[in-house]
Amino acid sequence: MSNEFDLLRNEGLDASTHLVIPEGPWLQDVYELVPDDGWRARSKADRPCVVPSCPNPSYLLSTRAADLPHGAGMCRGHSSRWVRAGRPAIDRFVPTQLDRPLRSKAPVRLSPDERLYTVDFTTMPRVLAQELRFAIATCLETRRWNPNPGLAQQLKAIAMMLSTSDSQSVLEETRESWGIRLKHVAQLQKYGPSLTQETVGCFSTVYEVLADAYTVDPWARDEWKTALFGIRAPHRQSIHWEKVTIPWLKDGLKKLARMQLSVNARKWTTIETWRRTAVTFCEFLDARGIEELEKSSLDRHLILDFFASMSSDSARARARVFVQLLYDLRQYEIVPELPDVVYLMRGEAVVKKTRRPRPYPPDVIERIDRLILESEYL
Repeated sequence: MSNEFDLLRNEGLDASTHLVIPEGPWLQDVYELVPDDGWRARSKADRPCVVPSCPNPSYLLSTRAADLPHGAGMCRGHSSRWVRAGRPAIDRFVPTQLDRPLRSKAPVRLSPDERLYTVDFTTMPRVLAQELRFAIATCLETRRWNPNPGLAQQLKAIAMMLSTSDSQSVLEETRESWGIRLKHVAQLQKYGPSLTQETVGCFSTVYEVLADAYTVDPWARDEWKTALFGIRAPHRQSIHWEKVTIPWLKDGLKKLARMQLSVNARKWTTIETWRRTAVTFCEFLDARGIEELEKSSLDRHLILDFFASMSSDSARARARVFVQLLYDLRQYEIVPELPDVVYLMRGEAVVKKTRRPRPYPPDVIERIDRLILESEYL
């Protein structure tokens, strides 16, 4: 992947100085990771469980505040029982739990004053420390991470791993090699399988954030992320071009998509449809044993065979989109070598649409009937 880190390193410059780290406690030599109010609100030892015989602290997100007496809460164990019982009234639920102790007591959460989580940046190389600072700041500022004890344990293992590394940057090594090393550190810390997997996933996020930060041209990547382009697309965050195995087709579609997105002529979801239909065409070629497709060999017979392989109306509709893309690639001179042929004749591969008109709302029909009866012309 071509990124800013590689370019700066080739010029003998320090890539980490190009990372803009926002102001925050992570700029200190020892970063104190304190669980935020959002985490502390979920379990407070000063608010007891509504069941009198239960010594566990309440879990405030378990029930609605209107269902509980003033100043009371419900622990996680009794909250689960209350949900499984169908959320009955609290005054009827509590008496049924007086003689039913929980199988195990939920651990009492310690307050931030009683337990402090720290990340020591002084133990790791300067560039790696800067990169970890940037990743922590980015993920916390964007609410991608929630500061809690689990995150603190994950960052502790990551900091221990980076402190023993001789790499000039996190991106100098592959994500897989870091993952193997991180699993070894987690085993030394006696992390369980679940926490170990979460720690590897946490570092994968660090790696991804740094790869995005060092990217010079996000359009050249095979993974397009809305965050890099400033595009708001809640249903589809990334577009992956890797499965478009025809090089000239992938490059041409990426250029066409960039042009259309830049002038706001197409939506992000439309580009994803383009990618899906291109992947379907590549899979069709693989099934026919065609490994490389020359632009000049893309004729009408191949397109008709492609349509014949479609088994549903929705698939044929996407195939028509692909044909239109071929015309656009040639018309905009993105791939001018495409043959000037008619891939589909008029009336071929028509997708039948079933009209399903929505009925008028009852109040509109009632109003129309009333106006008819009151009209002096009828």
